[in-house]
Amino acid sequence: MRDAVLVAAIVAVVIVAFAVGAYLHYQREAAFARVAASLGLRFSERDESSVRQLGFPLFHEGLGTESGNLVSGTLQGSPVAAFDFAYWTEWRDSKGIAHRQYHRFLCAVTEIAIACPALTIEHRGLAGRVAGALGLDGIQFESDEFDKAYRVTCGDRRFASALVDPAMMGWLLDAPSPVAFQTGGTHVLAAATDRRPETIPGLLHALLDFRAHVPALVATEYPPGR
Repeated sequence: MRDAVLVAAIVAVVIVAFAVGAYLHYQREAAFARVAASLGLRFSERDESSVRQLGFPLFHEGLGTESGNLVSGTLQGSPVAAFDFAYWTEWRDSKGIAHRQYHRFLCAVTEIAIACPALTIEHRGLAGRVAGALGLDGIQFESDEFDKAYRVTCGDRRFASALVDPAMMGWLLDAPSPVAFQTGGTHVLAAATDRRPETIPGLLHALLDFRAHVPALVATEYPPGR
């Protein structure tokens, strides 16, 4: 009798947990849809785009990735996409049992007329969470304030130095919230650990502002098709 009660209790807990998970999932989808509508963008619960094929370091982290809740379209005359993204890693406990750990982000992507090497700019508060794939020490700049606040990793130091000029440093230091930026090919990505759907407009505008602060010299020295 006791065993039957225990089994019934476990089944009830599993059912409740499943129901709560499904409800939260639906609520998140609905919130993404509302944000998309407010911005004049499209919403799809599945990410059937080719965004994850882009060459951002973040997309090569972990043992696998997943994405969804895609908001896409044109904003301020530019093609943009915002979406949930996660990669997972695995670790084993003292008994050798494997456990999967998810690392989740809210991401936004837009195009840029530059042939960009893989580069990451992240706030020191996020260091190691976004840029780990590059496996490089941060590049030092001629600003102690910036170096203390941000970590920049890139295999092409010349590109990094040209991109992160004094004006870009000043804009990043004035940024209201910690957002990581990455470049790869002809695209720029913004990634945040604050995954609330209502932060999507701010993330998209931060992405477009970042692109607007890219020095003209970078476009000259790293043209598309380079």
